[in-house]
Amino acid sequence: PIPCVPWQSQTSGQYQRRVHGVELRENSASRGYSDLYSGSARNVVSLVWKHLRYEFLTSALVLYEEEISDSVSQSDTILLLAATVQRCNIEDEENFDALRTKCAQHSSKLLKKSSQVKAMCACTHLFWDTKWRDEEIVLKILQRACRYSGQTMDDAEKIHLFIDILNKYLYLNQEGMEKITPELIQKLLDVIKEDLKDAR
Repeated sequence: PIPCVPWQSQTSGQYQRRVHGVELRENSASRGYSDLYSGSARNVVSLVWKHLRYEFLTSALVLYEEEISDSVSQSDTILLLAATVQRCNIEDEENFDALRTKCAQHSSKLLKKSSQVKAMCACTHLFWDTKWRDEEIVLKILQRACRYSGQTMDDAEKIHLFIDILNKYLYLNQEGMEKITPELIQKLLDVIKEDLKDAR
């Protein structure tokens, strides 16, 4: 068995071997492995092993791409990965950009429109709540999310998705994103009002 050494006192090599040892001993599904790598990335956030954050997250993304095919698991996993990338404070801009771009790309390829929109809304924070802001990409993601919401067949679900996007608009506007104008917010509000009227 792997010795029970507190992870705070382990060296970088010990921690890597421990994680890979757990992986080899578990008979979990691929989603479990992806969760394991994401959790490992979160564990090393406060430690000096900065290079491991990117390594664990990259491994989680590879597993997502190659092994996870169930639509529900894909949706849950990409939400977890997006949140983990944001929390891990990757200090290399190129590495961080590669991770957030992958998350955004995978979000737009989920099977269900509702899953796409929720994941894409989550990914907006990767391009805004960071020192490497990209306002153009945030706007593109939200515009695509609006388009996908409009393609949703269920009226109640469509309205709910539009409200999720509206909440992002309001947050970003309050945070100073200039491209989220009062006119853009009002336009989405008008769409929601119209859909509510049609749903009655």
